[in-house]
Amino acid sequence: EYMGYKSIDDMGLEVFPFNKEYQKFQKETKKMINWQSSQICLQFAYWDFPRPRDDPHIYEIRTYKLKHGSMIEWANHWSKGITARRLSNQDVTGMFSHIGDIGVVHHIWAYKNFQDRRRVREQTWDNPVWPKTVARTVPLIESVHSRILKPLPYSWLK
Repeated sequence: EYMGYKSIDDMGLEVFPFNKEYQKFQKETKKMINWQSSQICLQFAYWDFPRPRDDPHIYEIRTYKLKHGSMIEWANHWSKGITARRLSNQDVTGMFSHIGDIGVVHHIWAYKNFQDRRRVREQTWDNPVWPKTVARTVPLIESVHSRILKPLPYSWLK
């Protein structure tokens, strides 16, 4: 449970939107969508919950498609490696797919700007834990995709 929301595993049919207004919205917007994919993700136990940020940030979402059967090994290595990335307070969350395309991991990182992103990523290599984490997890990766996002004005992740 997080902020009053139940875990997906504890929900019944209320996870499916039977709301008439939502169904109308979905019907009207469906014709504008060319491609769509959905996932339900769970947060890794070794990540803290996302924290609100007061000053403006950009957010990087790094998506890793792992080789089949490597999720537990990935999580074991990252549970140690995350300590190297927390030093600059840029960790937001780490999740893995529970329903949808299985074997997918999403990491979200916060940076003040692109220069800060470069500085933090370079500085991370000075921590002896980081090179070991990279060396042990890169062989588990099938593909990686990175996106930069800017939060909307109403987001508590500024």
